[in-house]
Amino acid sequence: MLKITVTTGLLMALFSCAPSAVYLDEDFGDAVKKNIALQTINPQGVALDDSELMDGQKAQQAIERYRTGPAEAETESLVGSGVN
Repeated sequence: MLKITVTTGLLMALFSCAPSAVYLDEDFGDAVKKNIALQTINPQGVALDDSELMDGQKAQQAIERYRTGPAEAETESLVGSGVN
C-alpha cells in the first residue's frame, strides 16, 4: 500500500510540473477563416421577395403533381439507343 501511495504522489508531483495550457500562435486558424471568406460569394445573401417566386395556382399544381404523379420516373427518353 505504501508503494502505491508513494508512486501516486510522485506521479502527481511530476504531472504538476508539466505546462497546463497550450499556447497557440496569434494567427492560428487564419487559413481556415481566409478559405471560408474566399468561398463565400455574397455574405449578406440575396433578399428575395417570395411573391416573385411562385403564385398560388402554380404551387397548387406542383403539389398535386407531386402527390398524384407516378412513383418512378420515365427513363426511356433519357436512355436513348446507345448509338452515337
